[in-house]
Amino acid sequence: MYRRLSITSLILGTLCLLTFLALKSPGAAPPTGSPLTPEWIKYNEQAETKNLPRLSYLVTCKKVTGPKKSKEPEEITDIFSLKDKMACVYVRWSDVSGSPVSTLRIYDPRGVLFKEWERTFRRKVPVWNQWFRHRIKDAPASKLPGKWTAEILIDGVLAARKEFVIGDTNAQYKQI
Repeated sequence: MYRRLSITSLILGTLCLLTFLALKSPGAAPPTGSPLTPEWIKYNEQAETKNLPRLSYLVTCKKVTGPKKSKEPEEITDIFSLKDKMACVYVRWSDVSGSPVSTLRIYDPRGVLFKEWERTFRRKVPVWNQWFRHRIKDAPASKLPGKWTAEILIDGVLAARKEFVIGDTNAQYKQI
């Protein structure tokens, strides 16, 4: 019963926020990687009926620090320099049970799959934090400046998309 109440509260809160944003800036799309994106809302609506973890937090940042079991994102941003060491995608899941497989796909500015990671949850926990490191400096990513896209999936179901920029968005591509 409490879980249904919390899901209902989440949906109502999201609808209120969407209404506020629509009134404040008509025609503006919600930021990618936020709970307001259509894929995130759709995923979390399906999560309860399909017994999947609920996506509660997704950001890109420059580093992830802290003790082993409680790491947190630092220097949260959607814009990375070609000189930055890495771009991290940090994800927080709630209500994790069973052994679902989490997949992160990174697409380069051309829309080509650049890298893919998979991780399997091994135990039932109320909250699971994940982070994925994407090297930039002195790596192939530094030769592809522009708008990158991260997709996070659970058991093949798209949970969210997050866009981020590496370097100049109008730059010419260099041969890798």
